[in-house]
Amino acid sequence: MEVFGRAPARGTPAIGYFPQLRTVLPDLRVRGRDFIASSLNGERWGLPSLSHKERATVEATLDSVGARDLAARPLSEMSGGERQRLLLAQALIGDPKLLLLDEPLISLDARNQEIAIGVVRKVCRERKITVLFSAHELNQLLGTLDRVLYLGNGQAVLGTVDEVVKAPVLSRLYGAEIQVVRADGHIFVMSRGRDVERVDHMHDHGHSHDHGHSHTITDMFDYEFMTNAFAAAGIVAVVSGLVGYFLVMRGQTFAGHALSHIGFAGATGAGLIGVAPLWGLLAFTLAAGIAMGALGERISNRDVAIGVILALALGFGLLFLHYYTSFATQATALLFGNVLAVDHSMIVTLAVLGAITLAALTAIMRPLIFSSLQPELAEAKGVPLRFISTAFLAIVALAVAECAQIVGVLLVFTLMVGPPAAAQRVTTGLWSGLFAAAVFALAESWLGLTMAFYTDWPVSFCIAVLSALVYFACLALSMRVGPAHPVPAP
Repeated sequence: MEVFGRAPARGTPAIGYFPQLRTVLPDLRVRGRDFIASSLNGERWGLPSLSHKERATVEATLDSVGARDLAARPLSEMSGGERQRLLLAQALIGDPKLLLLDEPLISLDARNQEIAIGVVRKVCRERKITVLFSAHELNQLLGTLDRVLYLGNGQAVLGTVDEVVKAPVLSRLYGAEIQVVRADGHIFVMSRGRDVERVDHMHDHGHSHDHGHSHTITDMFDYEFMTNAFAAAGIVAVVSGLVGYFLVMRGQTFAGHALSHIGFAGATGAGLIGVAPLWGLLAFTLAAGIAMGALGERISNRDVAIGVILALALGFGLLFLHYYTSFATQATALLFGNVLAVDHSMIVTLAVLGAITLAALTAIMRPLIFSSLQPELAEAKGVPLRFISTAFLAIVALAVAECAQIVGVLLVFTLMVGPPAAAQRVTTGLWSGLFAAAVFALAESWLGLTMAFYTDWPVSFCIAVLSALVYFACLALSMRVGPAHPVPAP
């Protein structure tokens, strides 16, 4: 088969694709403009920066589908029909000559179906492109279709509506007696009194749709261990906030928790053989992250198996401690963190690991965003989803190993999930979200250290409390402010 003189392949710019399986999260606080921009050269590596020409392309595409008013609004404040318009705009990025729409009317009410069809008709006429529109029911499309390709029983018939949708043709196609009833401008394809198109649609989709209080801040920095702690916490907080932002966006927060548990076994095992715990932690988390990314969907929805593996990892950690009891103090630090014991060499190590982590994140950021927001479309455009997933989880593994040095393996959520989740509650832009996540993580770390200095409470406890307070404050703020615009009924 050839399309425009060549065999179709992933990443063909002449073909725009609107996938049937759409994983856009309805509570995702990403602006419409950023959502569309994620698909513009989303298969390329590097930062998702746009030139002036590319920004103009995004704005023109929004205009072409009548979505200018959605540009600054987050997806979480849009109806299903409004999100469909943005998905259509994504398919139009790159100025394709052929537009493949795989059931774009699914889950839309009658009004939004009419709007979607009108937008497609307008785009087809203005851009002079061919549209292949997949649907289970014809009635909404009557008056719009030039030709119809009817599929049934492993066969196909192509022609106008009047040529194809008639009893003799469809009876031969289905291998059964079919009746075609026309009434009030509608067409009903019946078999033994059942609407064949509707029954097929439901079958395919499975639904009908001791420090005194007299100290000052200056006094605090008179202690070298506090200066070291602030430096180490600052490095880790920024890395955790930035990496965690994408962890939350992709719905993989459990992965960070899992990697930290697995890393504990590596750290204790390293201590048993005389190696620095950080390197054992790093080795195990990296290996586990790469394995999780490589396995992909084969480990999804297997919470029981994953839970057993995590318990087993902690069990091995305890076994290693049993044979090396002198390591118990370090084990407590691994579980709950001990940032006050950080020295200059550890700061250098964290800085190098942080630079590597952020450099790797920068390299894959553009396709990472694209595949996080629209994995089906990203795959169609040639983005290597398995590689991106594996690379990202390896990056998460590095961040977890660094984060554990501050808050311990049991509390990595406080820096890798809390600040990014809070940021996504109060921001809608990508860069503003990343900035807020890093600032929240940094503020919580430094304020936590300050609280610990003046109260003699554990540092990790202080950071965890601040993380929870910031998240719930942002959650309450987003609920109080509410949608910036009224949301039409879906």
